[in-house]
Amino acid sequence: MITDMDEQRRREAEARELGEQVAALLTQIEALGAGPAIGDITIPGARIRRFDDGWEVTN
Repeated sequence: MITDMDEQRRREAEARELGEQVAALLTQIEALGAGPAIGDITIPGARIRRFDDGWEVTN
């Protein structure tokens, strides 16, 4: 259990940064005609979601 709010925010920021990388990779994979076309992935503090123009990290 995370008790320090600064640690929680740090982890959420790190997860969001990695989520941005995942979203970019998923968009590139779809451009090749492979990979998921719908869905979302939950990460700490955000979600990676599929939109019409590719994958994005949202709150």
